[in-house]
Amino acid sequence: MTCHHTYSTPIFELEVGESEFSYLMFYDHDIIQGSFNNSKVYDLTHYPKTLNPLDAPKASLNTLSIQEKLEIIGSTDTIDKSLSNTIFFKTELYTPTCPLSTLNKSSTLTVDV
Repeated sequence: MTCHHTYSTPIFELEVGESEFSYLMFYDHDIIQGSFNNSKVYDLTHYPKTLNPLDAPKASLNTLSIQEKLEIIGSTDTIDKSLSNTIFFKTELYTPTCPLSTLNKSSTLTVDV
């Protein structure tokens, strides 16, 4: 029997002000798309001093708020200090018989920041 170790190490945190979603269902594929408005993304890996999961304490959602965070995608315009950042996403989920799918691809995800 082989034992594999499982580590739970958060790599980013996403804060969202407003969100919009739409779900389109077709007979051979589904489309889920939307946007996250006034959003911020924080890096939790501490790059370039990334933690080794073997040496780091086990991750917990209870301690996530006290971890040091680096904002990598922000929502504040530096000139007029207004909230302005939006993250758009679109995912397409294909059935095996869908003509839109390609070989060995059952879904796609597009993210625009």
